[in-house]
Amino acid sequence: ALRAVNVVGAALLFAGTVAELVLDPEQDRMDVPPGYSQGAVRGLYLACGSCGAAAWACVLGLALFEARCGRNAGRSTRLWLMLSALLACLRFASDVERLATGSAPLDGVARARLGVFAVSAVVGLVALCQPDSPSDAAYAQPAAPSPSAGPASPGRGSGHGARLLPPAEEAAPAEGAEGKRNKEATASFWSRFTFSWLSGILWLGSRRALEQSDLFSLQTADAT
Repeated sequence: ALRAVNVVGAALLFAGTVAELVLDPEQDRMDVPPGYSQGAVRGLYLACGSCGAAAWACVLGLALFEARCGRNAGRSTRLWLMLSALLACLRFASDVERLATGSAPLDGVARARLGVFAVSAVVGLVALCQPDSPSDAAYAQPAAPSPSAGPASPGRGSGHGARLLPPAEEAAPAEGAEGKRNKEATASFWSRFTFSWLSGILWLGSRRALEQSDLFSLQTADAT
């Protein structure tokens, strides 16, 4: 469901950006700085709008690719969506002020901008709460070097001693360890900010003494 929100949201934002670029009547009534012509200012406006539409097209393509691969949105994509939602909120405040003072009419373009803000806010909230994609590589433990293998040469990527990560079948968690996976590996931005991924084990620790079997598995980055 979250992947569908990413795809639909990116498609709506792309369409809204293109519609606003085509229908906005203010591009012909912009203030022209001294030394610039109306055509130059309008060309700059169209160039900036085209870059915004191209960016949303790239986000849409990336969202479709991630949905096809069965993965959640990457951290960079989610960060982009969150920043876009923040900018949409600032623009929404400006548009509401203009509508309240009567300096701008509530026409089709204004309604389109309000719709873009609503979609941006929803997509940004989803990006804030969307978890990372699960990956067995996050729980792969470094393999102990073979007794018959000599020490690995620095900077070399071959040889028995240089293999730091075991194959996928060795990296998979042990039987019955699915519930012990470290939730930090798939925590969303919101969960990382609030440390809510620890709430389960903290609640359990408040009820009884924790045992070794209650603890999360180490991630690869934390294993020594």
